[in-house]
Amino acid sequence: MKRGGPATQNGKAVVKWNATRHGISSPAPVIPGLERREDWQKHKDGILVNLSPVGHLEVTLAERVALLSWRLHRVTRFETETVAISQGKVEGDIQRRARFLRSIEENPYESTPPKTYVLRPNTTGRYTTPSNVFLLSSPARS
Repeated sequence: MKRGGPATQNGKAVVKWNATRHGISSPAPVIPGLERREDWQKHKDGILVNLSPVGHLEVTLAERVALLSWRLHRVTRFETETVAISQGKVEGDIQRRARFLRSIEENPYESTPPKTYVLRPNTTGRYTTPSNVFLLSSPARS
């Protein structure tokens, strides 16, 4: 039984990038669309010039240093972008929480004094509302 997937070399070259998220284990030094081949070549040439390898073993090791340092920079960029995105989500969560708590406190239909609420993180560690807002104490009615 024949399985699906690309049959041509060109098709295979395209699908090998399908699952690329961060590129730490990418099959090539340059991720198309994220990095430029010229930047990789400049980085590699700089490492080789700096290390001045002599002989096949030293050239191989110097190229390995260039590749691993390139990938390490890629991980740092990915980490920085991921943290920036997460911080944006946290700021949104904080703003939604503040709006929600204000809406509870400013309820015009409430005849009793304001209640005290505590906000706990949900299972993902994020502070979302209103599913994880719990009544801490309820004032006595007169």
